[in-house]
Amino acid sequence: MNPPRRRREPLRARRLRSDPATLRAALGFAPSAAGSAPPDGAGPASSAAAAVAPALARTAGALGALSGVTMAFVAVVPVSFADLCRAAGIEPSTARTQLLLGVLIGGPAGAALTAARVRLVPIAPREVLTATAVAMAALTVVTGLLLGSWVILPSLLSGAAMGGAAVLSRVAVAELATPGTAARVLSMRLSGEVGAFALLLGLGVAGQQLADLSWRGDAVLVGVCGAALAAAARSLAVAAGAQLVPVTSPVGEPVDPPPLWRERFRQVYGRGTLQAGAAVSVGLGAAGLPVKFAVLELMRTQWLASPTDAARLLVVLSIGALIGLSVARRGDDQRLWRGPEWLAAGSADVTFLAVVALAAVGASHWYGPVVLAIALSGGLLAVIAARLDAVVLSVVRRDLRLEAMALLTMYALGAGTLAGLSVVQVSADRFGWGWAVAFAGMPLLIALGALTRTVRRAGVDLDARVRSMAERVERAHRPARAEELLVCRGIDFSYGAVQVLFEVDFSVDRGEMVALLGTNGAGKSTLLRVISGLGFPTAGSVRFAGEDITFRDTTARVPLGITQVPGGKAVVGPLTVVANLRIYGYSLGADRGRVDRGIESAFATFPRLAERRDQRAQTLSGGEQQMLALSKALLLQPSLLLIDELSLGLAPKVVGELLGMVRTIAAGGTAVVLVEQSVNVALSLVDHAYFMEKGEIRFDGRSADLLERPDLLRSVFLQGAAKGLQ
Repeated sequence: MNPPRRRREPLRARRLRSDPATLRAALGFAPSAAGSAPPDGAGPASSAAAAVAPALARTAGALGALSGVTMAFVAVVPVSFADLCRAAGIEPSTARTQLLLGVLIGGPAGAALTAARVRLVPIAPREVLTATAVAMAALTVVTGLLLGSWVILPSLLSGAAMGGAAVLSRVAVAELATPGTAARVLSMRLSGEVGAFALLLGLGVAGQQLADLSWRGDAVLVGVCGAALAAAARSLAVAAGAQLVPVTSPVGEPVDPPPLWRERFRQVYGRGTLQAGAAVSVGLGAAGLPVKFAVLELMRTQWLASPTDAARLLVVLSIGALIGLSVARRGDDQRLWRGPEWLAAGSADVTFLAVVALAAVGASHWYGPVVLAIALSGGLLAVIAARLDAVVLSVVRRDLRLEAMALLTMYALGAGTLAGLSVVQVSADRFGWGWAVAFAGMPLLIALGALTRTVRRAGVDLDARVRSMAERVERAHRPARAEELLVCRGIDFSYGAVQVLFEVDFSVDRGEMVALLGTNGAGKSTLLRVISGLGFPTAGSVRFAGEDITFRDTTARVPLGITQVPGGKAVVGPLTVVANLRIYGYSLGADRGRVDRGIESAFATFPRLAERRDQRAQTLSGGEQQMLALSKALLLQPSLLLIDELSLGLAPKVVGELLGMVRTIAAGGTAVVLVEQSVNVALSLVDHAYFMEKGEIRFDGRSADLLERPDLLRSVFLQGAAKGLQ
């Protein structure tokens, strides 16, 4: 038996000392749902925020312009598409396919590579953006001079640069944004990006109409001007950014990214806001490049416009985006101050209007209304994109922003563009290009539905971030006890839309035996899945031996020393006993000697298994199968053994034999967590117990004290246990 220990103070009580209201305000949000006056330096109306706003706005616009310059090649294409096809010696349909395929592949690849390889350090984002912008401007010049039949190569590189720059510029701006200015500066960043693209596109139009340049001359003009624009934007970012430093919260939100990029992506996508935001990004991506493509074709077929005249409408669309962003940003910081869900809610009507505007473009038979509808749709779509960035960056930890923006960019440039192009092409073939533009807005209805979910999830995820921040701050000020092995804090877990764990706090010391009790459906097995890595929490953290393993793969947890014996599912039936044991030893690698010694140790402990070593596991009795399952612990010698329903369906005599084996394993220094329906079994083995009910920990303390809780003894199986132990 383990010695009794002092009962832990509930985490909820400790959080009161961390003051969640202060943490929320430090992150730039109203301390309560009702809102309040912003504390000094934390709200949109504060003097501290106002003092840095001009420099911050200039820096954000400059970083956005650097991102926009990466679209130099894309800005040239619509202006002189026919010349490009003749210079490349390919059919227009083939050129369109290559160009769109390049962006479709390159965009997500560039975003993913940026998140996987680039970590934020001082000055690096600005320098990387500058280098990318200048490189794409140079590529545009080289393409104009040397273009052959390889149109897909510059479009592929351009797509990769666009994806990476979109991710990096948004995160760089968010790093500098003071609490209360995030929505505004992210809108300024998008304005800079759209403005740079519109300027380069306008230069291409001017080169065609005023100077009568060829495709090659236009590419050289846009490329050279793009390089000059990148240099000017960098100089502006340096001058304005000299007054700024990366912002951290007053309480010092820790930054400790997980070691593997896939863990970071998994952690980000586990948030409901990111899942809904991904769907919104699909809608925005479908209404982005595919709509531009459809508008150009509509002008060419219905209005008989030249490529240059059609490209003017893209300039109009960009101007509409600039106007829309300028109007919307006035109140966005106030909405975001109340909470990200308020900003998401304000985007639903905007999305519906964007769908109507795109439908008007395709349905109208008058040129003037078409131009106005194009400008209106551009403004509305830009507002939605800027607000989505602000909402997502609000609920994601600082050290995971790269991954969050990469996910949104990958969905927009990958799934969204593909969906939009499919809708446009099918609609054009059946109904013509007018209806293709109208139907191009239909994927935005996906975004409209996703925004409804974002409104529900954004507040929840923000609260989860505050809880995580409180726990991390507390951990930074409270040294871990040397005997702590497993620490779960604030665990929330959901199966789809159904949440089954609610702020679960659970810990195990080295060599300790703990019982986890509760009725069916209380969440016991789900908690074991979270500890084992078979499921990932939507909030909270799991630390093992001082290391954060919340989103670590299951295969990476076994070598750390975590092993689980699932109830009734721990053996591979068609295989023999020896084959099962060798499967258990797979994680030991090439150390066959250790595996053989473990197998012999298991046979020495369970002579009955030795007699059946060549017998199929499915022919063993229930007790013998549990013996075989426990042999895994003898083989792997874990630091933590999780046993789910050891006594399920077994006779009392067999259960007694198995309990003796569990004591032997624990005596060797292995910590054991025993999940049981039978309190008789559990409390005969351990002194410390947890009791779960409806996904929450209702009791944490000495097992003997559990029987003195009348509120818990109302459970039928506990009442029977109390009588049995009297």
